[in-house]
Amino acid sequence: VRFRRAIVVPGKARRRRVFAGYSEKAQRSQGRRGPAKRDTYSRTGPNYVFGDRVALGNVLADYVDAGGGVVLAQFALTPARVLEGRWDQGYEVMLASPSQQGGNHSLGVVHLPGHPVMNGVSSFAGGSSSYRPTQSNLAPGAVLIADWTDGVPLVVEGANPRRIDLGFYPASSACSSNWWVETTDGDLLMANALLSAATIYSLYCSPAQPNSTGIPASIAATGSRYVVDQDITLIAEDLPPNEFGYFIVGSNQGQFQPPGSMGVICLTCGFQGCSGIGRYNRPGEIIQGPVGSLVIDLGALPLSPSVSVQPGETWNFQCWYRDLGSSNFTDAISIDFL
Repeated sequence: VRFRRAIVVPGKARRRRVFAGYSEKAQRSQGRRGPAKRDTYSRTGPNYVFGDRVALGNVLADYVDAGGGVVLAQFALTPARVLEGRWDQGYEVMLASPSQQGGNHSLGVVHLPGHPVMNGVSSFAGGSSSYRPTQSNLAPGAVLIADWTDGVPLVVEGANPRRIDLGFYPASSACSSNWWVETTDGDLLMANALLSAATIYSLYCSPAQPNSTGIPASIAATGSRYVVDQDITLIAEDLPPNEFGYFIVGSNQGQFQPPGSMGVICLTCGFQGCSGIGRYNRPGEIIQGPVGSLVIDLGALPLSPSVSVQPGETWNFQCWYRDLGSSNFTDAISIDFL
């Protein structure tokens, strides 16, 4: 099993749990960005401390280097439990701080309301324990997303967006009445953090022009940014039902509205001698709304001439689809390959 996302939580939990998927509420919030069947999400809760903080820190640093996303939470952020080894060489987000509790604190200032981690999050109550950091020391380049009501960090993203820290203990009042209140959005914070840390692409030209369903169609990708893995699946959702479409690819970003189209092409091809855009419109590649996906061959992008993706290159993808006798486009994504 290949782990794409991991959330690590040492502390008071007496049992070790590994789970796949999210709560029903989290799945509804994520929509198309919910977990694919091939992804595994793990949470570990050993008693008090990790058995070997050096070894685990080294493994997780290697994991981030390989393109994985890691989310740490209270109490993995306390001095007695902080990861060691290579972990303090650019992988920390919230610097180690003693834990505090009490006060029934909750979601305070949201500094980045548009950040994916805050998608669908409207409330968070820490319960009577409200386990949280005592200090606000962040690693260089870290971005504060949201605070507790007393001003200490609740959600922080690292300079590397594959690293996110949550300044709360993940177990809810479903386990103990003094932990975060399960009717608030702690589950969404965890789900969103996992997905944000593990996303392999950057979104642009978003949102797209709404289609005949009244909402914009969207594109996403799953898999690995490593060319050697040959593992990229493109996904288009919220297309008009029963209308066909196909994915397109280009090396450059740009904007052009084709005559008669309701939407905008957001990519071009501008190097390696290729011309125009690549179209996945060969037999077996055409998709049909409302949802379609395609596993692509990184060794043969459909350009003229055909192009093989190389490590260090950036490629952009979009979906072009029919809509009420005209055409439209999803938003677009950019993938930096390794």
